[in-house]
Amino acid sequence: MRNNVTISVGMSVFNMERTVAQAIRSIINQDFSDWEFIIMDDGSTDSSLEVARSFRDERIRCVSYRSNIGQAARLNEAVTLSRGEYFVQMDADDIAYPHRLAQQLQYLRTNPEVNLLGGSELIFYGDGTPAGYRPAFTTHETICGGLVRTFALCNVSWMAKTEWFKVNPYDPRKRLSADNDLLLRSHRQSRFAALPDIIVGVRKEKQIPPRHLLRTRCEVAASFGKDGVLNRDWRSLLKAAIQLAKLGFDLPALGTGVKYRTLKHRVLPLDPGALAEWGEVWAGVKGLEDDREVRQDASTSRCENR
Repeated sequence: MRNNVTISVGMSVFNMERTVAQAIRSIINQDFSDWEFIIMDDGSTDSSLEVARSFRDERIRCVSYRSNIGQAARLNEAVTLSRGEYFVQMDADDIAYPHRLAQQLQYLRTNPEVNLLGGSELIFYGDGTPAGYRPAFTTHETICGGLVRTFALCNVSWMAKTEWFKVNPYDPRKRLSADNDLLLRSHRQSRFAALPDIIVGVRKEKQIPPRHLLRTRCEVAASFGKDGVLNRDWRSLLKAAIQLAKLGFDLPALGTGVKYRTLKHRVLPLDPGALAEWGEVWAGVKGLEDDREVRQDASTSRCENR
């Protein structure tokens, strides 16, 4: 086991047996090879841990917990365990493009004034069908959102120096909006940026439960409200008010049991080149269940039980 690597990838997993293999394969398929992959099983009750342990790659490290305390808390623990100079967040149902780590690393080394880097995201459904893409806001000013919009930096695409994440940990109390809360708490002392290129594929359901959206808006509004009071920032107070106002659109759907459909206007269409690239990325991960070797001997895997 090496004491130091260039990049640590952290991923929290909870009952994601259907998708975690694809997420892991997308890291194994990276053009850049000097990484470690810290997979934090957050008390899964399905076969997620067994799937993660099935990979014969010494760079993958599984840490298993009996309790479920949430993604934010587990990512903080992954940062603590990491040996990399840089830390990357990964979700257990998303896909990293093969060039992601190399491209982000090159940018951060070339632009040391940038603390946190993201990128554009492709949106796809569970069967791999692309819905479109969301182009990233590339500068700190546009990411921070002006007077109305909240922070726009796809959390699945984040890369920063590990020390930055240690100074700016996730808040475990924010179960649905830890990413927005972290950006809010750190944006005055940090510089954000994003690559215009698509570097991650983000899995979305075709319908969004309004209860989930309602809880997220409440968390985001609370974060902005607290920030506005503590820092005497009227812009944060305005954003909190806007989030609360949007609840007026969410509550009727919650009361009637209707689910929101994924809105087409939220994503842009992909050009033929981007479609072809996604086809190659998806082909590299989707067949994993057929050809992976499942470990029968738990003693040979790099898994820690806690």
